[in-house]
Amino acid sequence: MPNALSRFEDEFWGSWKQTEVFRHTQALAWLNASSGPVLDVGCGDGFFLSLLRKRGIESWGVDISPVAVSNCQSNGLDAIVCDFEAGALPDRFARTCVILDVLEHMYDPKPILQALHEKVETLIISVPNFVSLPARLQVLRGGVPENNTPRKGHIYWYTKKILERRLDESGWKIEAWAFNPPWMSKPVIGPMMKILSKITPALFSLSFLVIAKRKT
Repeated sequence: MPNALSRFEDEFWGSWKQTEVFRHTQALAWLNASSGPVLDVGCGDGFFLSLLRKRGIESWGVDISPVAVSNCQSNGLDAIVCDFEAGALPDRFARTCVILDVLEHMYDPKPILQALHEKVETLIISVPNFVSLPARLQVLRGGVPENNTPRKGHIYWYTKKILERRLDESGWKIEAWAFNPPWMSKPVIGPMMKILSKITPALFSLSFLVIAKRKT
């Protein structure tokens, strides 16, 4: 019987298609042909796999949702159904793993982070920042931050420190960070947000992207 996460993801991918956003653009900037094969955990509709294919980077994906995997396969992408939430991964070689906006949908990230530690050399992760400035302003106005609404399906709330701690505990060393400032399209305030996100990312970044190496 499908679990709650699988049911949620089936419904989500039955009606949603991705477009390129910060996490895709930055992850691509960190990848090249020597990064492959790349494993996309939580590949969804295969949007990022398709971007990798266009760049000639060998890649394959896993998702907990049969609907998502069916969408991938219908577009000729290499993807299979896998209960990665429990740390189960196919016995197939990958050098790098991307796991983009996935961990916040899982009650416990340790099983998959530890399983990946045994499998790949490099890990690229993105998570939303649940305490960003816009989220705090929404709370002050008496509202619920967008990332905390039920329709998002987020059940593990990340901050910069929590992400650092979870990766360290699972044997990963962060090599680089990328930050996603709010209101970047606004004149004057946009460039200011970009500077502030580098100074105080815990407040001035909507999400965090890291590239990490496996500790020996």
